[in-house]
Amino acid sequence: MFLLASGLFLAGCATTKPTVVSGLPDPWWASPVKPANPGPVTPTVPTPALPAGVISRTAWAKGKPVPARMSQGRRITRITVHHDGMKPFTDTSYAAASSRLESIRRAHLRRKP
Repeated sequence: MFLLASGLFLAGCATTKPTVVSGLPDPWWASPVKPANPGPVTPTVPTPALPAGVISRTAWAKGKPVPARMSQGRRITRITVHHDGMKPFTDTSYAAASSRLESIRRAHLRRKP
């Protein structure tokens, strides 16, 4: 009985008209033209401008920072004005100040961390 009902059902679905197969319509917009791959792009990060009167570290320090001796990941909450036990510094030239700071920096690097 099931086979007979299935056969009648399928026979009822059959049509005598030929089936028309067509493609989808073209899109209304043009396909974007993809440029050739130019290769990897290295983003440039602009150096932030320093406030007036601030001299960058690279201008007075001869050596590079040593990240292993820094406390990384901490938020800066205060600044220390450096003082030393050296003779008083009275020179006003940029070169003399740079030399003095470099000697302090080298002395700090000789200390054990």
